Amino acid sequence: GAVDEAGYMAPFSSRGPVSADGSGRVKPDVVAPGVEVLSAFPDGTYEYSDGTSMAGPHVVGAVALLWSAVPRLVGDIDATERILTENATVPTQGFRDDTCDEPATIPNNTFGYGLVNAYIAVARALAENGG
Repeated sequence: GAVDEAGYMAPFSSRGPVSADGSGRVKPDVVAPGVEVLSAFPDGTYEYSDGTSMAGPHVVGAVALLWSAVPRLVGDIDATERILTENATVPTQGFRDDTCDEPATIPNNTFGYGLVNAYIAVARALAENGG
């Protein structure tokens, strides 16, 4: 999912539950900055863009940092996902969405487990793995 600088859910960010396959899974898993993100554009230019496609690289970057710090996690998707979700910043008053039925329930279908927090995730992974 995508949030803006003030912690508001982006209106374009999908919310759960998943209905396409009938599973009812909670989605998103986590959120990241996705509104007015400075992005590289053609011809060596930069522009501000919105989209979950702007939030995705924040999550990928967190995974890259995690795998760089703890190489044994490389390719271990389950452990990586667990570390990222368990160490996400839990939504508080800074995360806002009027459509969230139970914002205190974690995970929920608006923010998932919360905002990706690469620093805490890497610190926890290092602590768990003797780093």
